Amino acid sequence: MAEFIGADAPKASDVERAIRTTANTHKKLDILVNNDGITKGPLPLEDLEEELWDKILSVNLKSIFLGCKYAIPIIEKAGGGVIINTASIGGVRSQPERSAYSTSKGGAIILTKAWP
Repeated sequence: MAEFIGADAPKASDVERAIRTTANTHKKLDILVNNDGITKGPLPLEDLEEELWDKILSVNLKSIFLGCKYAIPIIEKAGGGVIINTASIGGVRSQPERSAYSTSKGGAIILTKAWP
């Protein structure tokens, strides 16, 4: 059974509420898919505004951190499950003039590897 629960992915309170609501409604959480991603460009690094850098890193990387942070304890308590974090080839091979996107997706790959 699938259900939509709206949330602002890089906002901790929204992510926590969505995960807890799902777990409470279904009595457990078996799977979490972190599949957020935005980009802007092509845009040379020197023309990239700090606000846009922060937004791309927040949506593409912070949201994965938050999803895992709140889902892991619930999944572990239920005896197991799976978390799928999507990234991009841009996180392995930098894309010209998409520095924030490539940085965020590379971070998503490393963050996923960092969790046991």
